[in-house]
Amino acid sequence: MDVSVNEKYLVIGTGPLYGKFGGAISVYDIKNQTFLYTKKNIVYRHTVMSVCFDSMDDNYVYFGTYANGENTSEQLNEDAHIVKWDIVNQEVVFDIILEKGVWKASDMCADDKYLYCVSGAGHLKKFDKSTGKELVSNMIDEVCEVELDRYGNLYAISSTANKLYRIDSNTLSSETLFVAKNGLYRLTLDINNDMIYFINGKELCKFDIRYY
Repeated sequence: MDVSVNEKYLVIGTGPLYGKFGGAISVYDIKNQTFLYTKKNIVYRHTVMSVCFDSMDDNYVYFGTYANGENTSEQLNEDAHIVKWDIVNQEVVFDIILEKGVWKASDMCADDKYLYCVSGAGHLKKFDKSTGKELVSNMIDEVCEVELDRYGNLYAISSTANKLYRIDSNTLSSETLFVAKNGLYRLTLDINNDMIYFINGKELCKFDIRYY
């Protein structure tokens, strides 16, 4: 789930019932404490795997799908989609394939112009958030989650290489900041205090990005 930048909306993505319905997004009005609507099957029978609001406009949200089944739907073996959704008009702005042959959109974040998405293959991709056109792709460093700080820097973790990266948002080239003994998971960033948090094995770690 994600909250819009001005805390106008909360959007929650879900998985479908087994083999029956597509995953849904549910939209809530935070200020008025009201449920607005739920939309199913925006991508037919896909789970909504990741959700990210537009950083400039509360009325647009992006979500990535997951099409390999597991607990909630039958296995489809289809490519993951990235969808830009207009909350007010309840319509799709664009619907693109994240990466051919990859069935999961693991994570995403957005700045004022671009959308950054992590595929299930661990590749980080940069898109024009207005058109959905792919601009840059990092096929070298395998990452699973990504965050964006207030200075325009990207941070990502790898659960296979056990690394924390800082990534140039223009080129998607990476710099290793931390190497762990265990797999890294659940990356989150406190944008007000410049702190990154993640799970290292069974430990919660705090990383101060101001020193790097």
